[in-house]
Amino acid sequence: MLLIIVLAGQVRAMDWGGLAAVSRFCDEKRFDEAIGRLEEMAARADNDAEQFHYLQKAVEIAGNSTKDYDRARALADKIRDPAGRDFAILQLYWNFKRYDEALAHARGKAVETWPIGSRAAAYNILGEINRMRKNNAAALENYARAAGLPAAAGTVRGSAARAAGALYLESGDRARAEEMFRKALAISPAAFAWRCESLMALSGMLIQDKRPAEAVALFESGKVASDAGEHWKPRLLEAYALALLADGKRIKAIETYDELLKSGISAEWKARIDKDLDKIADSMNE
Repeated sequence: MLLIIVLAGQVRAMDWGGLAAVSRFCDEKRFDEAIGRLEEMAARADNDAEQFHYLQKAVEIAGNSTKDYDRARALADKIRDPAGRDFAILQLYWNFKRYDEALAHARGKAVETWPIGSRAAAYNILGEINRMRKNNAAALENYARAAGLPAAAGTVRGSAARAAGALYLESGDRARAEEMFRKALAISPAAFAWRCESLMALSGMLIQDKRPAEAVALFESGKVASDAGEHWKPRLLEAYALALLADGKRIKAIETYDELLKSGISAEWKARIDKDLDKIADSMNE
């Protein structure tokens, strides 16, 4: 599921105390109280953007935490700003897997006129639905739109670029796949899931295309897995080691594998790496 947080515009005079209370209610699983507080805040909002922010958050809580579609839809319908309301309803359809309704809803809306954040998130949603429906042309068109909005959130643009890269790779268009994976990598140096996936996919492509030095450079242009966390760090280390091996840098590859073995991977994974290290040692003795 996509995690999408957007604003319908610049929000002024936010009720930060109220939002803190809502966060506390959610932590304590007091979701009805959280929604009620957000409705009160929305009723007092100074402008449409502020009202959208509170009600959109209420929609997310009703939809994602209480799983109450009818209540979430009623909250979305209260949003005064037409674009904000339309986006909230689209996202609600997406979260409840009502994909036919989501596509029908978007067809009647001028998504291209929505505020940047909502627009990028909407394009990403439409890209995902069309990908699942095997409508690759429409999926790629929407991913490109989302990834091409520089003022939108990096997470939305990065997810769209990664998804487009994977779809191009699946279809055999390696040049466009590389272009989109590189676009994703350029958005942020942080170890977001979409960035780690793009890095590993692009590295694998470059190795297959006999361009291992470029694959190594992907990892060495920044800190390898420095902030990737327990899930991604071992995967990135192994991908880096494979790139080093393909580039003939066997000593550095062995050092990277040693670091991988110390990263808390499973016994099965360790056994596989040990076999790979034995093969490398045998090749060095030939």
